[in-house]
Amino acid sequence: MWMPPVAERPSETPFGELLRLAELHPAWSLLQVIELLDRERWDIETLTPAQRALYGRINARAALARLHGSVDDFQSGHALDAPARSPQWLATGRHLCVSGLLDAQTRARLVAQCDATLSVPGTPPIRLFSHPDCMDQAELRSIASAVLAALPDPLPPGTRPTILKRRTILRRTFPPSRLPSQPGNANNQFWHQDSNAQFNDSPMLTLWIPLQDHAGVTRPGLQISDAPVANFSIFHGDSSHDIGPMLAQMFPASQIVSPQVAAGECLVFNGLTFHRTLATPAMAEHRDALLIRVLDQRTAHRFPVADHDQDLLPLA
Repeated sequence: MWMPPVAERPSETPFGELLRLAELHPAWSLLQVIELLDRERWDIETLTPAQRALYGRINARAALARLHGSVDDFQSGHALDAPARSPQWLATGRHLCVSGLLDAQTRARLVAQCDATLSVPGTPPIRLFSHPDCMDQAELRSIASAVLAALPDPLPPGTRPTILKRRTILRRTFPPSRLPSQPGNANNQFWHQDSNAQFNDSPMLTLWIPLQDHAGVTRPGLQISDAPVANFSIFHGDSSHDIGPMLAQMFPASQIVSPQVAAGECLVFNGLTFHRTLATPAMAEHRDALLIRVLDQRTAHRFPVADHDQDLLPLA
């Protein structure tokens, strides 16, 4: 059974780190290895009870070796530069800015929540629905509905847009000068996509709303690649240092853009669009942001969503 050589230092991707830990602990279950991941570095999905039960019975080293062997087959059938198969609500690589969605009073309330729970650099994001006093559901529906109304094209007939609750989060991102020396954390992110292998090219939007002015200037912002990739990348979609040159080779006309977004303004892009944190040594202040994911209720089970009533907030 092939496994990659054991690295002494943590990997720069979640899958690579799982492989490294499985090789260090060859007798452990997949559940034990997943629970060993540093949650301050990796913002991974919470396992369902069924997943925990299954992964507790599977040997991590054997399972990850089989998965690693099938990755090439999956990616060859889902090439990044293949013709697009599914119509997107907003074209991959394109971004949209919608202003006036979050008033000063609401921003102040959300910043106060960040002050109370995210003051330690590197603390993972918090789920907004775990703190219902911050915003009511009507406010979230209003934001998402305004974004959908601002899209260049109407949604396809039969679409049932809904907010994914567990990916509606508050995140505080610090500049490099305020962080310990480490490869990464759940807030200062390398290149990645917001979809996953199972959801792949099903339509989804990320709504990114900074709570302070000067994001991307004096505070951390975002960089977006406008490369029109067609699929989720198993190798690079979760976290990647190396995807930039590859995208430039695949899509020679593509560029990296750094939108400057005002407090309360919403930056919108789809789940396949590669993006990363923009944080430079010249930045001195942290940045708080509200993130909302909007998808079609008909494909939400691919994310996965186990309970629609508990996990989704329909817009209508």
